[in-house]
Amino acid sequence: MRLIEPRYILAFTIAALPWYARGAELRLSPYVETGISRDSNLYAAPEAEREADTLHRATIGADARWGMSRQDLSLHIDLSRLNYVKNERLDHNAYHGNFVWNYEVGHALRGRLYYNRSRELTGFENRGGRESDFIRMSNPGIETTLVISPHWQVIGGVDYRIRRHTLDDERRYNRNEVESSLSLRYIGAPGASLTAGVERIDGRYPERNPDDPLARRFVQHEPFGRLDWRFSGRSRVQLRAGYAHRENRGGQSEDYGAPTARLTYIRDISAKTQLRFTLSQDIYSADNVDANALRNRGARVELGWEYNPAINLAAHAAWDRRDYQRTSTAVDARSDEVRDYGLDLTWQPRRQIAVILSGQRIERDSNLPGFAYDEWVGGLALRVTLDPLAQ
Repeated sequence: MRLIEPRYILAFTIAALPWYARGAELRLSPYVETGISRDSNLYAAPEAEREADTLHRATIGADARWGMSRQDLSLHIDLSRLNYVKNERLDHNAYHGNFVWNYEVGHALRGRLYYNRSRELTGFENRGGRESDFIRMSNPGIETTLVISPHWQVIGGVDYRIRRHTLDDERRYNRNEVESSLSLRYIGAPGASLTAGVERIDGRYPERNPDDPLARRFVQHEPFGRLDWRFSGRSRVQLRAGYAHRENRGGQSEDYGAPTARLTYIRDISAKTQLRFTLSQDIYSADNVDANALRNRGARVELGWEYNPAINLAAHAAWDRRDYQRTSTAVDARSDEVRDYGLDLTWQPRRQIAVILSGQRIERDSNLPGFAYDEWVGGLALRVTLDPLAQ
């Protein structure tokens, strides 16, 4: 049976929105944004080959929301034009779109139906060439919760991801993934819940050659448990732990498995300041790298501070150790260590106007020559929201 393409479902849904919104409250928030940024190492190259450039960006976008009874629809879309001062051949258009329907049926059934779509320039941090390559992403999905009792819930979902590269040399990384999950959640005292479930990812590389040493298909299973506990008015802990087993099929690939975990501590230091600390180990597909899987171990600290209603600051510092699982005949397995520091300062003199100043520093070390680099990116942007009720 041939499946209906997601874009037709989305088009039908959007066409039906005017009829749906007649009995609902419609909120439309268009905006425009312009900005300039400076990248000290545009191609993420080693020191001797680095090249800096300045980027000009102009964006138009809109957010829309419809609410009626227990149903809620939201839509976001933005279109951007990006122009480089020196590397004009990289000039391009990019877009992002997101549609979400949060639904409720009676008191026992609720969930969300969503669709994401985007087109953007592929980063150069894992590419040897400097040609333009664009990634087109499509991502429909659904998540449903069945409320059995005040304390017990059953949660299921299906998520479909499609990644497509435009450059011929990168198309071997095109990937389709279907992720399905089923879990049981227990809700105890207010602010505390415990979940146990299993996730399955079925992935394919439709344009990978039969003689490619890397896998052309994989199936990953991960049983997991999750604890979400707010143990005080200001502190919250989230813990997810499991074991991911990845069965690679095709090429010279071997199966791979490792524990996974994510521990997040959230602390509201004051009414205007929040601190978030995360430790994690994950296994997922590697993009633009000759590897079947990537094991990422990391730590991240985030700070959010509202100096006053007009000035907000967000800062982060992160460390990641990335180990790439290759084929059984590979001599050297690649391992990278990445440090990432960032700061964003937002000044909002009026409700409809925001000025954003940002800076980021990235440092990557690798055990293989040619992959280590460092980079500074700084930018300034002006955003104007054309919604008189904007908060």
